[in-house]
Amino acid sequence: MTFISLTQLPWRRSTPRHESLPSHWVCGASLTAHIDAWHHWLTDKPAGRWLLCQQQPLAFCAALIALWESGRVAVLPADDRPETLSRLASEVDGTLPDMPEPRLPQGAETRPRVAPLDPSATAVVLSTSGSTGNPVQLAKRFDQLEAELSAHARLWPLADSGVISQVSHQHIYGLLTGILHPLCAGAPFMCGRAVLRW
Repeated sequence: MTFISLTQLPWRRSTPRHESLPSHWVCGASLTAHIDAWHHWLTDKPAGRWLLCQQQPLAFCAALIALWESGRVAVLPADDRPETLSRLASEVDGTLPDMPEPRLPQGAETRPRVAPLDPSATAVVLSTSGSTGNPVQLAKRFDQLEAELSAHARLWPLADSGVISQVSHQHIYGLLTGILHPLCAGAPFMCGRAVLRW
């Protein structure tokens, strides 16, 4: 498998539709449809920082990418407690609803025009767990994520293998190992009950 840089939109690579896969496998073409639906939903929404707390990895992945491709920053909470989400919601420009994906209106254009991501732009704001005090927010640029993903690719190549992460994708380790590394490598990863396969 070829490792494609995060800023070069590896999820937009040309991939075949795996028509013969069982229903619990999801192919890359399906991910693109989810991303495009979120793009359409975000069209008339404000720019800036958006709170993202999605339980399902596939929904999270699609919403995260749509935020990035539309020039927005994803803010990930340390937990999903109502008080945490309420506090963060007052500090951001918008909150993505926790749903599998928005519905596209009939006849809507589903292919947004996207350019490679700016390596120096902020990609995501994560929160520490707060186990030793109040959670602290940490911003990560795309080039910082790229450096970590390059190390992952060298240490743990994903040729002919898939990924099942036991760490939440809302935290940096789960985000890197469970979502972004397999995306860049074109490897399948667990999406709740389904597996994303290229």
